[in-house]
Amino acid sequence: MDELEQEHIWIEKEIAELQNAPLDKTQFLKFLNFVETHHEKEEKQLFPWIAEQTWLTQGGPKCTYFMGLRLDFNHSAAVQTALKRFVLSYPDFKFNDPEYFTWLQSSSPLSIPMEEHQLSSRLKECLLYILDCDPQQMTEDQSLGKKLLDNYVDLLKIHLVKERDCLFVLCRQKTQL
Repeated sequence: MDELEQEHIWIEKEIAELQNAPLDKTQFLKFLNFVETHHEKEEKQLFPWIAEQTWLTQGGPKCTYFMGLRLDFNHSAAVQTALKRFVLSYPDFKFNDPEYFTWLQSSSPLSIPMEEHQLSSRLKECLLYILDCDPQQMTEDQSLGKKLLDNYVDLLKIHLVKERDCLFVLCRQKTQL
């Protein structure tokens, strides 16, 4: 868990740089790949272990707060709207199929971070496509590329806070018993 938490710190630092500097394509690609690798670690190491724990449904500090935010603001809806707009703008584009995880149950609290991982992966695919065919779109204020980038950053920021302040805290509490 320490490694994942350190990776969260690095991602948060990179997000701040991404928001405060002109887009550097090389650095941005490195960032996208790092986030994907980080999510894969969580999906293949941490989440399967958590899914086996009986305490998973008990929740932890701030978990109810984050569920309330999800119900009140539904951050995923904005991302899904942006993805639909992208598909309409680039009809030849096809998403990669998401990986199937046998440990994931639809009623599991882990379905929320997994949905966010999937959405960020979809956003990454769109961003990579735009970087290849129309990189100017990544910087123009009202462009689809810029909106997708903003959605990606916003989704990551709330996702990282939820994992740090809820999921990781709960795991630490339960493993120190």
